[in-house]
Amino acid sequence: MKVFRILGLTLLGIVALLFALVVVATLVIDPNTYKPQIESAVEDATRLDLTLDGDIDWSLFPLGLTLNDVNADLDGELFARLDNLVAQVDLWSLLRFEPQVDTFILEGMTANLVRNEQGEGNWERIMRESPDQPTEPAAAETPETETGEQSQPLQFEINEVRIADAELRFTDQASGQELVLDRVNLVSENISLGTTFPFELNFHVATSQPPLDVEGSVTAAVNVSEDLKRFVINDLESQYQVAGEPVGGKTVEAALSGDMKVDLDTETASLADLRVQLANLVLRADVNIDGFGDTPQINGNLAIEPFSARVLLAALGQPPIETQDPDTLQQIGLETDIAGPAGQLELNNLVLTLDQTQFKGTGRYGFADSAVKLNLQGNKLNLDRYLPPPSEEEDAPAVADAQGAAGAAPTAADAENAETSETDLLPLETLRDLVFDVRLGLGELIAKNLTISDIEVRSTGQNGLINVDPVKAQLYGGDVLLTARLDARSDTPKWQVSQRLNNVETLPLLRDLAELELVSGKINLRADVTTTGNRVSSLRENADGNASFTMADGAFESVNLTAYACQGIALANGETIDTSTWPARTKFEDLSAVMQIDGNVLDNNNLSAALGGLDLDGEGTVDLARMMLDYELGLRVVGAVHENNACRVNERIMNIAIPLECRGSLEDPGSLCSFDGSRFRDALKDMAKADVQRKANKEIDRAVDKQLDKVLGGEEDSGTRKQIKDAVKGLFNR
Repeated sequence: MKVFRILGLTLLGIVALLFALVVVATLVIDPNTYKPQIESAVEDATRLDLTLDGDIDWSLFPLGLTLNDVNADLDGELFARLDNLVAQVDLWSLLRFEPQVDTFILEGMTANLVRNEQGEGNWERIMRESPDQPTEPAAAETPETETGEQSQPLQFEINEVRIADAELRFTDQASGQELVLDRVNLVSENISLGTTFPFELNFHVATSQPPLDVEGSVTAAVNVSEDLKRFVINDLESQYQVAGEPVGGKTVEAALSGDMKVDLDTETASLADLRVQLANLVLRADVNIDGFGDTPQINGNLAIEPFSARVLLAALGQPPIETQDPDTLQQIGLETDIAGPAGQLELNNLVLTLDQTQFKGTGRYGFADSAVKLNLQGNKLNLDRYLPPPSEEEDAPAVADAQGAAGAAPTAADAENAETSETDLLPLETLRDLVFDVRLGLGELIAKNLTISDIEVRSTGQNGLINVDPVKAQLYGGDVLLTARLDARSDTPKWQVSQRLNNVETLPLLRDLAELELVSGKINLRADVTTTGNRVSSLRENADGNASFTMADGAFESVNLTAYACQGIALANGETIDTSTWPARTKFEDLSAVMQIDGNVLDNNNLSAALGGLDLDGEGTVDLARMMLDYELGLRVVGAVHENNACRVNERIMNIAIPLECRGSLEDPGSLCSFDGSRFRDALKDMAKADVQRKANKEIDRAVDKQLDKVLGGEEDSGTRKQIKDAVKGLFNR
């Protein structure tokens, strides 16, 4: 017992001696006398020129050191300065050999970091090179006890940390970029590993390229495990004010809040009640992540509350989106459940909202191959509401059509201006990297004033090869089927398109598509086209293929071809006829044509139709670029055409062809067709020849009959008489 008493008294004496030494040191030793030695030691070990302008003070309870007005220059320029530094250690914890930082205060710190044009930072030149310094630092080892076991968890406790008015400046001389992090104020108390402590931060960030200012404030309750592998942030609340050129010179409010957990041991993380706000855009999420590698497993939910894109753009100082309907883009939202096996992100119960349109379905994303799979079904979308409003430039095609009708060809300058104003349709580089399988359904789509319903689309893509197979839809009483293939592996993509229309009503289709009253009836069309390019003009100019169509019963609108035929028949009869009050419409049966597609031109040489007493045939071209028609038609008389007497059909008229020419703009179908004068004169000559031949045949018949009466004595022998008459006619015909 006496031994233990002696040991205890000895230890107590040592502690008392240490305490006394500390007290004496703080009372007797003036640290300011060591300023030159401190400055010299720093200059010997580094390239910094240290200047201690202020006083150095001791404190006993708690034990600490205070520095004032410290400056450090590097290569003759200010590198860092410090107004005040207070570092204090709890004296009793020091005597227990368990040092605990009591207070750490940093006030008025400024640091200047500069990267020169060669990419070298001034901070890289602080330490002097030492020949004995190892080129590679030794691997850190975990401290072990004498028994080989790992040491106890790190003991880390700080009563107070306060940083006030800190500033960091960074300049990149190569790019001219300047970044300032200033007005940094941080406060935290009772910091201890394994327990929750408060955290508060305020700061300001400014950049020069582009000019941007961000004011931020963050508060949270933080918990860090003793082994530094588990981190918990609760009650996170942060607000930001963003101003500058990227937001149009305005000030935008932003915020972030929620709870976060990270466990490095189990490689798990979670975000609970996460709320991200930018102006009127609000995102909410609850997400759990299992695995930090290439194949994480994610589950939770995500939602973007319905917001107005117009309000958001205005708040961000961006120009508004001009649309034909100013009431669009007012309700945009998203909500989905997140799930899926490791390595895949699955979106279930996915709902996308665009004003009155909703898409519902599922989605999937693969982290390994970036493959996207979507299956969405929408209700109704009026795409025309979202198109830009018409501009004066859009009237240019009509002017070009008028010039074309007058015989004026577009100049090279016109073509060059049109080409330079175009933009590429598709981002080819992006398409080459995509792997996707998209199925899209839509109850009704209005596009370019066309109404399409019951749409089904499937598109797949990989390595720049994209297939659309098929597109199915209902279109004006009929149905449409389209397949397409795009090879985007080169900078000049190749397209293959096949289209089928079955029993589609043409009149409402043309009315809605181009405001044309051209033809009515149900059309069946087949078109197969190949083309190349990535701009609309290139696709049209390089188009090559064929198309064919048939229409069983219909009518040509805005034109009465029967009236033209009757005018020709009346003229052939030596009479006149007034057709001015006849309706501008011509019914037909069995209209058909086969066309060759050569760029913007459709070439057709076998147009045919039955018009009721008339057979229509024709050939010509359609210029889709200028919407111009150039056709020659023939109306062959094959039966009764009209009840008007001047339009009577007799043997003189039967089988003659009334020629028409149809030339001009498709936008004015009523003035397209007229008589072809030169061809009609040829038709009249043929009629005159036929009249002469008929009269000659009648004279021959009378002469032959008269002679046969003499020879046969009036006997009735029809067979013999007919053979003799045909033989005589044959001689005259030769």
